[in-house]
Amino acid sequence: MCLLGVLKFAGFARAICEYRSMTEHREDSVTIELSGDEALVLFEWLSNRVTEDSFEDFDDQAEQRALWNLQAELERHMVAPFREDYDLVLSEARGRVRDPAP
Repeated sequence: MCLLGVLKFAGFARAICEYRSMTEHREDSVTIELSGDEALVLFEWLSNRVTEDSFEDFDDQAEQRALWNLQAELERHMVAPFREDYDLVLSEARGRVRDPAP
């Protein structure tokens, strides 16, 4: 689905239920549209930045959990990280996402 540039996060809210009380208020679903290139660049950034020991970088551990869940949801849709030419694919995606040079 990421390859089509559309991510549906209906499962995102349900996936984090185990970390929240069932009686808490939460949004049922959120839909975010990204291009395939944007999804790949975001996935790579999350993979490199949101680590087990990066808790001190957050105001609250819930922020870390939300980013882990987002990374996991992106990963479910990613094919490119398994390609032999991943570095090239990522570089090209970054080039397409990057703002044009002035």
